[in-house]
Amino acid sequence: MSESKIKSWLKGQLTNAKKNEQSWSDFVLAFGEVLENHVETYIDRLKTRSSIYEMNKTDLLEETKELRKIFPLGDVSDEDLPHVIMQRRDEIHFKKTVYPLMATISREFNGMNVEWIRLYAPIDQDRYPYGTLFVQEDKLDDFHDLKREDFFLTSRGVIRIPVNMIQSGSRGIGEEEIRAFEARIRQVIYPLIPLRISCDGNVYYIKLNIIELIEWVEQSTSTKTYIEPITQVECSTDSQKTTAQTKIPITEDKPVTPVYTSPRLDAIPLDALALDRVYY
Repeated sequence: MSESKIKSWLKGQLTNAKKNEQSWSDFVLAFGEVLENHVETYIDRLKTRSSIYEMNKTDLLEETKELRKIFPLGDVSDEDLPHVIMQRRDEIHFKKTVYPLMATISREFNGMNVEWIRLYAPIDQDRYPYGTLFVQEDKLDDFHDLKREDFFLTSRGVIRIPVNMIQSGSRGIGEEEIRAFEARIRQVIYPLIPLRISCDGNVYYIKLNIIELIEWVEQSTSTKTYIEPITQVECSTDSQKTTAQTKIPITEDKPVTPVYTSPRLDAIPLDALALDRVYY
């Protein structure tokens, strides 16, 4: 409703006698400006608050104040803020599980391969007292004397981080860059770890992707071997001499039908198959 419509509507509420008085006309003008500059702005804000995707940034930040106490937010762009708030509200219902932790790691460190890794301990407590050996979930098959079924899941875990994915400074990745990254981990990740689960800190590793070149084998020459049409075998004994003759029929030569293939070596990484053949 524009200002002219507001004034027109207010003047319509006056009696005919008051419409001709200057004081009432000034009052209508002043009251219309108050409605335009103050009241209608709040009405518009109340209308947008019916949907979190229509709120302005000020109202969205107000919504995050209560969420930040338990579920702190990292660096979130303005266009992603509504989605983050919706996720935070869902995570409140799962605050006793690791779901908020996994969701936050996926969102805050997208593309960095930061992972929450559960720890296992050996069942044989006499040989391996609890606390002397913890094994990451994806390394249970690396022990020669222990099998996967010889471990049990503990209430512990670590945050595994590829150190070469951390944003480097002018001189590469140093102590300062690692401390800054760990401060972000403590701010965003640590508050989400359930109280029943112990975090054993961060584990750093170097991740390298090595792509092996494909080797191609091409046929350069081809040789065709013919069989002799007649073979003569001679056998002799003390009592008699026998001559045997065998004829092998040879059919007419047929044209060779080419099969277009390309033998390839190392088609699967790490030589999982020694030779692959691709047909066209």
